[in-house]
Amino acid sequence: MSGEEAVREQNVKAVHRFFSDDYARARRDMWHDDVVFELPFERGGRVVFKGREALLARTQRSHQTWKEFRFKDLVVYPTTDPELFFVQHTTEGVATPEEGGHKITTEHISMLRFKDGKVVHRVEYQNPLDWEWWRAEAPSKRGS
Repeated sequence: MSGEEAVREQNVKAVHRFFSDDYARARRDMWHDDVVFELPFERGGRVVFKGREALLARTQRSHQTWKEFRFKDLVVYPTTDPELFFVQHTTEGVATPEEGGHKITTEHISMLRFKDGKVVHRVEYQNPLDWEWWRAEAPSKRGS
């Protein structure tokens, strides 16, 4: 196995860990210090988080929003670059009662770039039509 193939294989395993049922704990250690996370179609407009600490703060807010949350139907698309992957997945979640208790199922495509075995860049494209109910309810209360 070439060095490039070994890196790709290691990163494919990391992609699966990133979207695992234990994603919340797994991701804390998977974000590179210099990570950039982009959400081009986020509710309320494009959002970019720069740096591991900013992303961990965002993640904490997100965890307070969801009573249940999981990824399913994961399809990983490796590229010719062993550190670049596209991932198609569906998320299912139930918001906390404070957030309205809504159930959501939405489709996503993510671009993940790894550096030294950690995610250094992620762009998440989510279907904004799946979030229409969210936009209609108290957007001033929400921080993505």
